Amino acid sequence: MRRSRGFTLIELMLVVAIIGILAVAAISLSRAAQRNANLGSATFELALKLSGLKAQALSEQADYLLVLVDAANPAACGTLSQTSCTRYFILRNPTAAWTLSGFTPASPAANAEYVDDVAMPRGIRLHTAAAGSPPPPFNAIPMFDSSLTATISGKKRFAFRFGRDGRVSAEGASKPGYAFALTTDLDSSATDHKGVVVAFPAGIVRTFPTH
Repeated sequence: MRRSRGFTLIELMLVVAIIGILAVAAISLSRAAQRNANLGSATFELALKLSGLKAQALSEQADYLLVLVDAANPAACGTLSQTSCTRYFILRNPTAAWTLSGFTPASPAANAEYVDDVAMPRGIRLHTAAAGSPPPPFNAIPMFDSSLTATISGKKRFAFRFGRDGRVSAEGASKPGYAFALTTDLDSSATDHKGVVVAFPAGIVRTFPTH
């Protein structure tokens, strides 16, 4: 009668290694899925805010600015370290002295009335290498128009102005729109990318997938 034998040490180590690899893969996919969900939600909320500011400016007969500043360290972004996050600031009635290059996130009320600022979820940043273009009829609008995008201390930023007369523009704009994209800091094929286009002077806002 043959005696049954158990697993050898090598076999056990191989099983443990396989389980470890599968666990790491599952965690990575779960993390990417969570970041993608956060990205989609944050992009949708930003698009709603952009659409609503035009009506708010008309209703209050006041000029508004929305300034978006790229993350200093998207992986470190959190409730206790929002200065590391991608953020957007809402300002009211900026003075003639207000400039995009002179805007400082630490002192957002300089030359304007500070209204609010929103930190996007951890890991979200500007996708400056985004390929593709907005959907028709906005496909002629360039991504990250260099004439409308400032880089201060290594971080990109841009601003939209919502006038009390209903006109919408980007700071320094002479073209009919501005498009940008957001992504996550994960280097994964599962990572999503979301584009946003704002058409001037009507202020029409559209989101679209990019890569």
